[in-house]
Amino acid sequence: MSISRAIYKTSLKITSLTLVFGSILSLFCAFAFGSSISFEIEGTYPDTMSIFLNNLRFIFVFLIPFLGTIYFLLSFGYIFSLIGVSAVNSGLLFTISRLIHVPLEVFSFSIPITLSILLGRKLMKQETDLTAKDTIFLLLISIILLFLSAVLENSLI
Repeated sequence: MSISRAIYKTSLKITSLTLVFGSILSLFCAFAFGSSISFEIEGTYPDTMSIFLNNLRFIFVFLIPFLGTIYFLLSFGYIFSLIGVSAVNSGLLFTISRLIHVPLEVFSFSIPITLSILLGRKLMKQETDLTAKDTIFLLLISIILLFLSAVLENSLI
């Protein structure tokens, strides 16, 4: 199996786990804190390029071996907590209708997470088949998917 294929499979597993545990965390936060926390989104809504550029910086943070994975867990834990609170305050159907882009976005972020795990193994002198060419190719795929996610997210706002 090629390294790219293995990374895609691992990224799909990370995406699935993130969405399952994120949904559980959202439900927990909705029941535990939902009625006691309220928030409003103020200001203008960002355009596609603003959403994309904001999310793009996280790809490079998530690439940092060891720290990127921890930051991924913390940031998505926070995001899914807010989703749960939003579902209580704004309604479940409204919240879900605004989150169609999330699986694609999580998958695009899981590719750099998988790469960071492999880069961490390389730093610890463990053998990996990861090459610079594979890394660049997979990062480009991740960036394209992230842009498509931003287009989708912007169309829902």
